Amino acid sequence: MNRTRLSTICLLTTCLAFALTLIPVKANSQVLIGLLLGDKVTSEKFHLGLSIGANFADLSGIDDTKMRGGFALSLIGEWNFAENWYLQPELGAFYYAGANNMPMEYLAPPPEVEDMVTGNEMSCRLKYFTIPVILKYGVLGNHLHLGAGGQVGFLTSAKLKYEGTSDNGNKIEVEQDIKEFTTSTDAGLVFNIEYRLKPGP
Repeated sequence: MNRTRLSTICLLTTCLAFALTLIPVKANSQVLIGLLLGDKVTSEKFHLGLSIGANFADLSGIDDTKMRGGFALSLIGEWNFAENWYLQPELGAFYYAGANNMPMEYLAPPPEVEDMVTGNEMSCRLKYFTIPVILKYGVLGNHLHLGAGGQVGFLTSAKLKYEGTSDNGNKIEVEQDIKEFTTSTDAGLVFNIEYRLKPGP
């Protein structure tokens, strides 16, 4: 259950959409970080910024689940180490994984909802602190950046959430902490597409 697979198509679409819509946010965040930390952390070849986006995840080995979307916030460093080549390490404060609409037969429901819940649904909610590292290359006059890399995630929270309706119509929600039953780390691939109105770093 702790084996998380990402949908490459959704991930690429999300990266492209946020890169096109949040370029001003990234530029403004560089100014803010420069004011807070001083100009020693930024230079012509290196700068820091904030990234706001979304991720979509599912669980392998379980049929008929639905992808779970989540909010992603990262501190980004970008190093222009050669012409058109960039190395982008990140510190991801929030990264959500898991799955929705999990069939109840995969895990026994808690005693407080067993035999008294109808129309029930179970979801798995995993939260990680991630460290992606992406190698990027600029094309089309250095406007379009294409990148790929890997990431390692450290589990900070793992819960199963049961939702259902009792016989008298009351809504029931129960959460179970399953962190001790999951692995503490997760690894995966990262793909990046971004378009910059102003070429270069």
